[in-house]
Amino acid sequence: MNGGVTMAQVSVEQMEQERQERAASELYTFVKSVEDGTTVVYCLSHKSKETYTITRHACTCKDWEFRGSKLGIECKHRLGLLDAHREGRVHS
Repeated sequence: MNGGVTMAQVSVEQMEQERQERAASELYTFVKSVEDGTTVVYCLSHKSKETYTITRHACTCKDWEFRGSKLGIECKHRLGLLDAHREGRVHS
């Protein structure tokens, strides 16, 4: 590959882009809560009807568990939460 970019780096960049696109195209409802002094956000996916728990450093989805946390990339739920914060769509 050119410029010293490895195939693994291309794959990670591609995964990040795909997650960003899914986060932007799927509908979520985010509800913030403080439990035992820790802020958590519940993410209801309107597509799968699953609810995920998002903390400052993690998400309970399988993508985060098996890929995101190991590769250092965000899952679509955490990316969606960032967008929702910017747009004022996080409920208390």
